[in-house]
Amino acid sequence: MVLVILFGQLHQQAVQHAKTIPSQKPHYLRRLTFSVLATGFASRRFFGDYAFIRMYVGDGLWALMVFFGLAFIFRRWSTQAIAAAALGFSTFIELSQLYHAPWIDSLRNTLLGGLILGFTFVWSDLLCYSLGVGLGVLTETYVINHNAKYMAAYPDKVQ
Repeated sequence: MVLVILFGQLHQQAVQHAKTIPSQKPHYLRRLTFSVLATGFASRRFFGDYAFIRMYVGDGLWALMVFFGLAFIFRRWSTQAIAAAALGFSTFIELSQLYHAPWIDSLRNTLLGGLILGFTFVWSDLLCYSLGVGLGVLTETYVINHNAKYMAAYPDKVQ
């Protein structure tokens, strides 16, 4: 219940402070979301033998994918609101791994449930989520928004 109230307040604040989003932004966010998803699967498939990649990289990429996915869905939210929501969602999923009832463990035993919910709580995952969301903020701020501003300022130079 508390999360619903906080999420509602976050949504209201984000909508109030939102700026007009350039029309090209969703195009980038959709591609970035699926690119990060594919990179996460590829990192496990091709580099899963390396402990660092197996233990940390996937969690950072998962949080980065959540960040871009939320930015795609909630296009009018500010970057800070998206970051807070992505970090909150990722932390909630990690904390949910402390709960082991038969019904949720049966969900975790499915492919999709295991990918989304994970299996065991690990403190280092919270750091990985923070780094993933931080990378999303940097990408949004310095790459996507900069490119969108350039396209708006020089529409004749963009094809």
